[in-house]
Amino acid sequence: MDIILSNTVAIELGLLLLKIFNRKKYDWLGKDRKSSILQWDCFHNHRRFGGLIVIFTVIIVNFLCGFFLINGLWIPPKTNFNLYRLLVWFMLTNLTLRELYNDIETWGTYTRIENPISGKCRWLTFFVMFTETFIVIKFLKDAGNIIEDFTTPVYIWLPWLIVISSIIIFYLYLRFKSNRTFKHPIEYYKIKNDKNISS
Repeated sequence: MDIILSNTVAIELGLLLLKIFNRKKYDWLGKDRKSSILQWDCFHNHRRFGGLIVIFTVIIVNFLCGFFLINGLWIPPKTNFNLYRLLVWFMLTNLTLRELYNDIETWGTYTRIENPISGKCRWLTFFVMFTETFIVIKFLKDAGNIIEDFTTPVYIWLPWLIVISSIIIFYLYLRFKSNRTFKHPIEYYKIKNDKNISS
């Protein structure tokens, strides 16, 4: 019901609004003008793959904190706390996602040299996320949860461990492979290196 009646409807509505207002559609996967899924940039560029992982992580932690904050701080269920919190996150992540997308799109181009990206919004988003997480951890024990006598079954934690480990290994492979995508074009590093040698 969540996927069909909420997420899918919201996604389709969002895509419709993009067309109506003639706004840019972000290509997070790098699949534009690609003939097959194996050619998508997210499987070849560590920056694009890492950006997707960051987005997934922030969204998952955000949803979890929404539930745990209310529970840990003993906020009644019938409250507008989550609505106000999500409005703040909505305004913050609008700036953050635009900044992250510009970072990914200009990675390895001369535009990146002329227009450096600071990452202020991303840092602010991370600190808000970490603050919420630390509040949840601090008040978890006395929030009425049965955590002392509960152990996570193997069939739950093992698949998560395999998936997370695979993601980290694949990111490290993309990040350190010989023909990886650099922050600036290769020619920039060659010119910079030649200048250092000559000086």
